[in-house]
Amino acid sequence: MERRIGRFEMTDTQPKKDAAAKASGKAKPSKSELDVMSAEVAMQSLAHSTDTYVEWMTGWNREIANFLERRLARQREFTHKACACKDASELVEFHREWAETAHQDYAEELKKLTDLGLSFAEKHAGSLPKTSGKD
Repeated sequence: MERRIGRFEMTDTQPKKDAAAKASGKAKPSKSELDVMSAEVAMQSLAHSTDTYVEWMTGWNREIANFLERRLARQREFTHKACACKDASELVEFHREWAETAHQDYAEELKKLTDLGLSFAEKHAGSLPKTSGKD
């Protein structure tokens, strides 16, 4: 394609370059080809993210199930021992000890679950923008 600017004649060589690039196999991908490639990369990234999330949630749920199993076993033990108490003061003391243990168990479990969540966030949320912490 030729065009004239003032007294200079300009020749557009881009169509020739594009034809030569296509013939040699070095052509730039078209916009639709780039869109397809971008979609494929996005789908692969989404699949990987989903796999990672499901794996983490499985571990999280396993931890909760194990905790509930341990707590129910302690609850059964408490019920059996409470029924064997000889008087009210013994039952009150036993209940106090049980409540302290239950509180400690729940606090430890909360720490475990928090640590699991933080490790997931640190490992997989690196692309999130940093905040100053000031709202």
